[in-house]
Amino acid sequence: FVNKFDASLLFLSNGSSALEKGLYSKLLKIQKVKTILLPRAGMLEKELVRNNLFQHLINKLISNNDYVFCQGKNMKKLFKEKLYYTKNIAIINNWSTSQKFIEVGEKKTNLIKNLYLQKRKLNLIFVGWLEKSKGIYELINVAKDLLNEGYEFDLFLIGDGKEYKNIQDIILKNNKKVNHSIKLIGWVKNTELIKFYEESDIFVLPSYIEGLPNALVEAMLCA
Repeated sequence: FVNKFDASLLFLSNGSSALEKGLYSKLLKIQKVKTILLPRAGMLEKELVRNNLFQHLINKLISNNDYVFCQGKNMKKLFKEKLYYTKNIAIINNWSTSQKFIEVGEKKTNLIKNLYLQKRKLNLIFVGWLEKSKGIYELINVAKDLLNEGYEFDLFLIGDGKEYKNIQDIILKNNKKVNHSIKLIGWVKNTELIKFYEESDIFVLPSYIEGLPNALVEAMLCA
């Protein structure tokens, strides 16, 4: 806390990350900094419902926050009923990150109509954390099976996470067709991400549980 801030915006995920952000908020309150929490992980809802110890710890850590902004009614209800947080809590609908995504969608309309006339491989795109809860292994396995059955497409995996190295190993250890067709990109800048959306045909999000991720909103705008 070398620099003094007037306010802090904390994105609240699940698991140890949520506890870490809760601790940050506690320390910031000691410094008399206003804190705003944005709970965004779908898995957070699951943990709040099933894990009483997790509920108790989060409750203690966030009790003095100034505001909580939720993405939907379910999260707001959980904060009120499970964490007993009733002050300054509101719903803020998800937002798109750039007007550029809408422009991509407008450009792609005619391209999608003529997709089968182009006689080219489909481009599939996944954007998000490379975590088990995102269904990333199921996506890889299905892609491998389809490629080995003779289907032609490229799958672009954009993101990073705990499973990055494992996914990389799986791709490298497979046959040449799988190796060339499943492309592990990592995180990219927003300007590059827009280009991937522009060149993609299908957005894939096989996640087991979500709130309303930005990637999904962006993909819808680009459709």
